[in-house]
Parts: sequence; structure tokens; C-alpha cells
Amino acid sequence: MKAILTMLMLLAVHGVLAQEKIVSGAVTYVASGTVYTSLGRESGVQDSNLVYIKANRDTIAVLQVFAVSSKSSACRVLKAKRDIRTGDAVSALVVVSSPQPVSLDAGKGPAQATVPSQSVQSSSLRPEKAEPASLELRGRISAQFYSNRYDNPLYNTSQPGLVINLHGRSNEVPLKFELYTNLRTLAYGNMSPFSKQSINQSRIYRLSLEYDDGVNDASVGRIIPSVAPAIGYIDGAMYARRIGRLILGTTLGFQPSFTLRGISTDYKKFALFASVQPVDSLNLSVSSAYSRSYYRTALDREVVSANVSVYTMAGFQVYAYSEFDLRTARGGTFILSPSLTSLYANVSYRLTSFLTVGLGADASRPLYTFSTAQFIPDSLRETRLRSGISTSATFYLPGGVTLSNTYAPRTSESQFARVYSNYTTVGITDIFSSGISLRSNVNLNANEYSSSKGYGVSVQRNIIDIADVNVRYQQNSYTLKNYDDRHLSKTFGTDIIIMISRELGLMMSYDRLNGYGITSNSFFGELSVRF
Repeated sequence: MKAILTMLMLLAVHGVLAQEKIVSGAVTYVASGTVYTSLGRESGVQDSNLVYIKANRDTIAVLQVFAVSSKSSACRVLKAKRDIRTGDAVSALVVVSSPQPVSLDAGKGPAQATVPSQSVQSSSLRPEKAEPASLELRGRISAQFYSNRYDNPLYNTSQPGLVINLHGRSNEVPLKFELYTNLRTLAYGNMSPFSKQSINQSRIYRLSLEYDDGVNDASVGRIIPSVAPAIGYIDGAMYARRIGRLILGTTLGFQPSFTLRGISTDYKKFALFASVQPVDSLNLSVSSAYSRSYYRTALDREVVSANVSVYTMAGFQVYAYSEFDLRTARGGTFILSPSLTSLYANVSYRLTSFLTVGLGADASRPLYTFSTAQFIPDSLRETRLRSGISTSATFYLPGGVTLSNTYAPRTSESQFARVYSNYTTVGITDIFSSGISLRSNVNLNANEYSSSKGYGVSVQRNIIDIADVNVRYQQNSYTLKNYDDRHLSKTFGTDIIIMISRELGLMMSYDRLNGYGITSNSFFGELSVRF
């Protein structure tokens, strides 16, 4: 009991003495769903810190740190309005346990005292800035290769690819160009991935030309409206107009097929959208959209969606998204019958410097467009709304220790919480000032038919601020309830990221899986250059 009281007193003192400050940096690398920034332990960033990407006072994305080295951090994406790019400005609110004192000279204010005298230069000594080029082109090109080898060579897969992400901008007119595509093929067995028999899996995610003068915003090409991403992909045109903090717009075109390659004219789409941009004091964003899609000439779907997000540097965050389908297929006709299709909401708040809590809710039902529902009898379509809640708590303890737990029960056919997931992680940053970070997890999952449990551990180390090395192990067991059939899987993996230079990066990953009666070895490599 005395030890517990002592720990509580230490945590209380830590919260009282701790101060907060905003640190800034930039995105240094983006690969395989992970975003790397220049904010590390020296900046005060810790495991599970939130990192914000902002542009023109708008919050573009929210990231969460899961690994930290002295001068860099690896983050997962929680929310993003557009693709995250190398060079994007980032900021984070960090806790400073022992702030540096500021000495003030007599008669000088704090702002004057913090400016070193050598930084004040005569304008005549400043070098003249070079005239900017009329056209700027930036981006990243990555050569990738993925290979998976099994006990039976017939199941082997090979996938080479080239990812191109380009951003062009004119400095004379407000015109921007964007291209984001991958060119890749997939081969099975011992077949060469470059043979004619290999499967083309290339995708064009974005190919657009945009004119934006700050008031009028017009785009043509393959686009996703950034202020209303629920509309989805459109091959066509978009126009939006800013009226103060309000944005009103419309878009019209074709809906791409699932291959995301050439233009398909089977599905047509029309949408209206509105958005309120963030204000200075609060990162508030509210958007809504109305869209109609047609399969050839028949109405296929009519939907209304809404999105709300609030982020403050004080640690309060709200994100909510909902989608209502206005029509339902019934008796071979498409009647007006509004119903909730999906809902997700999450609220989190950093109560103290060492505790963040969260509460979430979600609901969804199967989606049937008219082109698919008209061939399925009404009695065979699943239309029940499934819902669930989630609770989370994250503790930031002394010594760089982070403890987090998320519990999410859901409705099921029998009773509430028979279907659930529980995920717990423990992270330790810079163990004994060695530069080694440790992260472990325990997960429990169950549904009506099966249950699973597992645990894992990963160790990460930065080597002279050039390479990040991560070694991980994961073990899971699955049980089929009705058959008492149990399966065990074990995965060992390692990742290494090497920043050869500021422009050139190398990433390699290896995984070995034993389970389900098979053994597989997979390798992924990427050589990326940015300019």
C-alpha cells in the first residue's frame, strides 16, 4: 500500500511540474502505411504522442507515434484528408518535465531576451533570394519488390512494382498537377513476374489538374474531393467556391471500376458537398455530402454523409462519421426509405499529462446497391444493424513507459458482448538510455463461431540516426467453438529502414510464418528517391 501511495505521489508531482510546448518538424519518409517525421526524443516526443500535419491553418492529417528514436519517429495515420507527402510540416504537443530557465536582461522583455544577438543581421548582408522557377515538380519514385515463398512452390507469389507520386505547381498561375500511381504485376508459382502470363495489378489513385486561386477551386481528372472524401473516386470534374470559412461545391463524372485503371462508363456519379474549414482557435472541420450514382441509366444509390472532427492542442479530440442511404430495394423496386448504413464516433481527452481516455461507438449494416439487390430476394438480404462501443485508456508513465488498453464489445445474434476485441500494449522508449525501444501487445478476440488470443513483442533501435532496425515476434491461437479445433500461428519478422541520404531511402522487411499447416517466407524491399 505504501508503494502504491508513493507511486501516486510521484505521478502527481510529475503532472504538477510538467509543462507543455509545441514542437515542429517535417515528414521525412512515407512507406507502407507508416509516416516518419523529424520529431524524436530530443524534441520531447514519446510513444503514442499525437502529431498533426497542417497546411494553411488546416489540419491535413493526425498521426500517432508508435516508435521513437533520438531524432525521428514512426507514426500510424489516424485521419488524413489527402495523401501525406514528404516535406509536410508537422507539429506536436509534448510534455517538458524540467523546463529550461529563461534569463532576462534588465529592461528587456521575454521576446527580446530569447533572440540571440548574432541572429540580427543587416538587410545588406542577407543574400538575395533566387527567382523561383515558373514550374516546380516534387515527389517520390519508389521501386518495390514483394515475394512470398511456400512449402508448395505452386503457391509462390512475386510482385515487382514502381510507385510514382508527383506534385507539380506553377508559380505564375494557381495551377497544380498531381499523379499517384503504381505499376505492378503479380505472378504465381515459378512464373516470371515479367512474363506475359503475369497479372496486371497497376492502379491509378490520382491523376488531376487543379486550379485554386483561394476562392475558386476547379479540378479535372481522377479525384477525391478533399473536403468530402466520403464521395469517393470520380473520373470527371469538380468545382468548389470558398465563402469565408464555408466551402460549397459539386462534382460530376464516372465512378472508376475496382481495378482503378482505365475509365469505366458503367457507373455515373453526381454529388453536392459543403464544408466549414477550421478556425484559428479550434481545429474544427464539418462537412456533408449528397451523392447519386447510376448504373447505366438506372438510379443505383442515393446517399447522404456527414463528417465532424475537432482537434485541440490541449488534447481534446472528436471524430464522427455517418452515412445514410436514402433508398432501399424492395420487391424489385427502389423505394425511398432512409436508413443508417454506417456510423463511427470517437471522443478522447488527455485528462492529465499521464492519462488519456477515450470512448467510441460504431454501427453498420450491409450495403446493397440496386444493381446488386435486384437479383437477391428480400428474404435473403441481411439488413440488421450491428453496433458496438469501445473504451480506451492510455497511461504515460515515468521512464518512457506507455500502457494502453482498448476494449470493444459488439452486438451479436445471441447477446451483447459475445462478440468483442480487447487489445493491450506496453511500450518502453529508450530503455536505460540505450536507444532501444520495446513494444509488446496482448490481444483477445471472440465472435459467435471462433475465439482467438495472442501476444507479440517488438524491439526497435536507431543506429547513428541513419538506420532504424525493428525485430518482432507474434503468436496467435484460433479456436473454432463448435468443433473444438485449435490452430496456432507464429510469425517472426524484421524491418530495416536506411536513410542513405536526404533524398534516397531503403526499406527492407522479412517475415516467416508457421501456422495453418503451412510455412511461408516473405520479403519486401523498397528503394525510394524523392526530389
